[in-house]
Amino acid sequence: IYIMKYIYDEKFTKVIELLKEQTQKECYSLIPTNQTPEILDDKLGGIPYIPKNADIPLDAEGNPLELILQVNLKNVDLKNYPKSGILEIFMGNINVGKSDFCVKVFEEGQEFRTDLDKIYSSKNIKNPIVKKPTKFSLTKTVDYLPPKHIKFEETCHKIVESVYNWKIGNVGDFFANYSGYYFGECPEVDWKYAIADTYGFNFITIGGYADFCQYDVRLDNEHKDQTECVFKLDSVIDEDNFCIGDGGILFGLISEQNLKDQKLENTFVGWDCF
Repeated sequence: IYIMKYIYDEKFTKVIELLKEQTQKECYSLIPTNQTPEILDDKLGGIPYIPKNADIPLDAEGNPLELILQVNLKNVDLKNYPKSGILEIFMGNINVGKSDFCVKVFEEGQEFRTDLDKIYSSKNIKNPIVKKPTKFSLTKTVDYLPPKHIKFEETCHKIVESVYNWKIGNVGDFFANYSGYYFGECPEVDWKYAIADTYGFNFITIGGYADFCQYDVRLDNEHKDQTECVFKLDSVIDEDNFCIGDGGILFGLISEQNLKDQKLENTFVGWDCF
């Protein structure tokens, strides 16, 4: 499989510009560092901050759920988001079908549990999703509507029609033909990554757009009211240390009303992979 850029359609440049202009959304990109995370850090995996009076999130069989993501909301300045509290995403073994998950927001500054080292060791977390805990730095940026998003097809059709003055059929075929990329012997390769350097993708975000490997789960009408994306974690960042299935994406969806009411605990956590 190989991908090679060989030509570039000037009108396609305009399509990309309009897509970015019309869909840009303020968010935070989480940038992995080489530092070992401490208990209160913004991080992927590791030992969670849990107040002394709080219980450890457990799966249906009573096993501790793994901490996937921890973010201090005082570092996040986005519309409708809480200005304080530590957001934590917990998840169970993804190899057992539909995974257990739990979303918590704990008040910062409480006396926290110090008995969690053994509980969250690799011996007690079976088939961990996060192989190596990683500290993040948060950078404010913008995200753009990704190709697998429920609104992408409709948005792209309108923009392409306005630029090229004709209607397109399959959006994926359009990008394969006009993005300026040659897909070699594997034309079905996922074209969204082929144009990533042109369009721009944030692989780990707070408050950006949800993204998917297969298709947007909201196309099945389930979770359709959960239009906002609390977080997105794409395995492409470092599949050796963080991997959902065979290189998938983990996402958190919430309704606009729950976000306005700052009820982040009502976030639905889902994932898919190739």
